[in-house]
Amino acid sequence: MSATKRSAGGRPSVSGRKRADGGRSSGGVAGARPTAGGNAAAGGATVRRAPKKRRVWLRVTVGVVAALVLVAVAVFSWHRWLRFDDARDFQGTWYVAGTATAVSVDAEAIRLTDDVAYAYQLDPWAKTLSFTFGSYAGGGCYQFSLDRQTLVIKDGSYSWFATLADDVAWTFQGLAAAVQGAEPPLPAGDNVTVLTRNPGTGADADAGADAGAGADAGVPAADAGEPDVADDAPVPNADAPVSGTDSDNAASNAGVPASNLVPAADAAPASAETP
Repeated sequence: MSATKRSAGGRPSVSGRKRADGGRSSGGVAGARPTAGGNAAAGGATVRRAPKKRRVWLRVTVGVVAALVLVAVAVFSWHRWLRFDDARDFQGTWYVAGTATAVSVDAEAIRLTDDVAYAYQLDPWAKTLSFTFGSYAGGGCYQFSLDRQTLVIKDGSYSWFATLADDVAWTFQGLAAAVQGAEPPLPAGDNVTVLTRNPGTGADADAGADAGAGADAGVPAADAGEPDVADDAPVPNADAPVSGTDSDNAASNAGVPASNLVPAADAAPASAETP
């Protein structure tokens, strides 16, 4: 008896043929070799998946970098504009870096002596200041160190973007120095004044801060309240008025920038004179 079931016309039925050829006519059985077309299709799927993974990693990397930049900008902005009160930190007693020359700053003026003072105004947003001395006027920018114990004043004209660029460099230099346990580099130049909260270690203790400020500003030591004055300290005639070039010299000798002082157009006549 035949193993296949025949139809009425003598030909095996469809179901019988499938059983006879083991299912080869319907696409093969499990474990059969894939066709060339099947291999190509599988390979194409693998190739398509690789670029997709690369795009995902690229997006993740860009997102992380953008987040870090945003955090850095936010922290810097908070540190520069919101963390401190510049008007308050600007005030107090400062010393010209490396000396005992004292400079007193209050809410209205930078006082070199009791009789020589600059009126000033701060712009905390732009980090600039303007100052006047009698009939002379000038301006500049200022920077604090990270610990607010050092103040740098640069006289000249500075834009908002110029002070921002300087502060970015100054801040990252200070952070790098702090990580390395070193002192941050200080700006230098004829238009730069560096002030610190502590007097210089090499200063003559017997002269005293007040005597040093009076002598360097061109005020006799007797008026500064101290009889001992260094031999090389400039002591002009006590009766000579402080005006014009003398006022500039007094300011620069005391460590306050005066190179860009120009006559103010509408300023009142100079009234600061030495006794």
